[in-house]
Amino acid sequence: MEWKFLQISSGQGPGECRLFVTLLAVFLRREAENNNLECDFLDEPGKQGNASILLRLRGETAEAFARSWTGTMQWIQPSPLRPHHPRKNWFAGITEVEFAPGEEFHDAEFRVETRRASGHGGQHLNKTDSAVRITHLPTGESAEASEERSQLRNRETALLRLIRKLRERERKRELDGKQARRHDHYTLIRGAPRRIFTGSPLREIEKGAVSLSGNP
Repeated sequence: MEWKFLQISSGQGPGECRLFVTLLAVFLRREAENNNLECDFLDEPGKQGNASILLRLRGETAEAFARSWTGTMQWIQPSPLRPHHPRKNWFAGITEVEFAPGEEFHDAEFRVETRRASGHGGQHLNKTDSAVRITHLPTGESAEASEERSQLRNRETALLRLIRKLRERERKRELDGKQARRHDHYTLIRGAPRRIFTGSPLREIEKGAVSLSGNP
């Protein structure tokens, strides 16, 4: 069963849009789990928000679920960062991305290291060397994963993160220092939201249920 990948992006929006990205990622993962899908973050959500977050989904209904979430998302909320700011509408975009890691790389280019993952103690302590760190020797870039008890799953996650780093590195070089995913940000279309939310944590609302007046 293959993974599906969704990227949530704030576009060129301000801090409120980046905060929306983080809240949206948490909401989406909860919805995925409610639909019996595996869902992982490949970017760690930050307290101050994220310009973008990549998620991966797997399960029988992953394809349909991913399709139902692609498009522009709207958050109707007074700014939590600028109390007197007049704007109340913030946007983020979700796109499905193709991501088949490792196909253009050779095993000899990587060094894989394992260590014992930290646990919470007692009977739940992870007593195997399940945490994995992978280094790309030609560039020195590395990534690690320790979320899973399975070393194989952590290795897979670490490789995904590392390949993504390497692709972003190459894209940055090709774009002559421009932001690696800037072209994705420009595809964000305001004014035609697929889903609308309010509140924090997010609550999805029906279109037309609240006034959409105010600055876009």
